[in-house]
Amino acid sequence: MPEFADPKLTDILPKWKEWTDKVTKAFSFARTRRAIRTGARLWDWPAEDIKSNKFLDPWPFNLYQSVLSALPGIIAVSILSFLGIEVNEKLTSADPFATQVNAFFEKILSYLQPLIIPLSLGIASFGAAWVSLEKLDRSKERMARARRAYLYYDGAYGLWAQAVMSFILTFFYSPLRDKLGLAMLVGVILFLVAVTWQRTISGWKIPKALFAINQYEPEYPRRWFWFRADLISNRWRRYRLFGLFFVGLAIYVFVMLAVASSYLAAYGAAYAQLAARELLSR
Repeated sequence: MPEFADPKLTDILPKWKEWTDKVTKAFSFARTRRAIRTGARLWDWPAEDIKSNKFLDPWPFNLYQSVLSALPGIIAVSILSFLGIEVNEKLTSADPFATQVNAFFEKILSYLQPLIIPLSLGIASFGAAWVSLEKLDRSKERMARARRAYLYYDGAYGLWAQAVMSFILTFFYSPLRDKLGLAMLVGVILFLVAVTWQRTISGWKIPKALFAINQYEPEYPRRWFWFRADLISNRWRRYRLFGLFFVGLAIYVFVMLAVASSYLAAYGAAYAQLAARELLSR
């Protein structure tokens, strides 16, 4: 009589395995975030050690944080959509097909908007790594090391500030903006608080850490509320100036990509819907 191997549980319940993998990643994110905040220098760890200790690599960690920060805004968009309230103002057209494309475009873009701030700050890691190093020190290895450190610090400390900004921006673009009254005023105040919070993280905490990692003097130079005119203060000025430029550039690039990808997806969805209707009408 032939013998058959017992099926594995993952073969019987593949969806269950996928769900547990996602939960495991959530725990890995929390573990990685706690490690960075308690002083672990994961940017210097080999990939094997990061994996064996169930930590996340810098890019997955930062992307996971970006999604978590955008999640409140995405949930808000979903609730508003369920209630029949669109986040973006409707674009009208005399052409029915163009109207359908616009409707899909607004829907897709509304879900991408909460991701703008978190992902842009992650993309800005390329510029932050470059500007945190002196010209003679910008080797490929040191640039990669500084970039990994930035991604870890941004993901570990920017979670809540970016979540607040993304959530409130969702309502700035919605038709509810003019109807919320006092709640919108409170939202503006909370947004400004979150911007100040994120500015402290991106403009003081992260560069100070990067300068220390790069073996520079990390102290924030100040004398009677004015910067000292020395190499240390010049380094801080350069980081602040170019850091703002790189963040703005990253936001612009991401917005352009979001708009372009949303339109292409909307056009494809509208065309597929039109083709399906014609096929069913035959």
